[in-house]
Amino acid sequence: DRDLGQSGAAANTRADFKSLVGDVAMGHVGAIFSLEASRLARSNHDWHRLLELCAITDTLVIDEDGCYNPADFNDGLVLGMKGTFAQAELHIIRARLHGGKLNKASRGDLRFPCQ
Repeated sequence: DRDLGQSGAAANTRADFKSLVGDVAMGHVGAIFSLEASRLARSNHDWHRLLELCAITDTLVIDEDGCYNPADFNDGLVLGMKGTFAQAELHIIRARLHGGKLNKASRGDLRFPCQ
């Protein structure tokens, strides 16, 4: 919960995620439960590192779609694709927001505070 509202740009500012990764690496975790597993790491790089640790330590990843064993090729592939899709979704959202700003600017409706 301490990670709520924290930027996902880097894992080093997210105390709970760092704690989770450490516990997984030490073999203290049998399963990770998440509502949307691919958003757990918030970064594709951190996500794949977590999946590698889970595969090494036989830690399961469980989300609303199922139970995955990252050590299993097919499950690891599905989890990797979930992370890739989550990253693509963020890119699409950013592009849409930027497009909205450009549209407002072309109409002369874009407003922002001077700093």
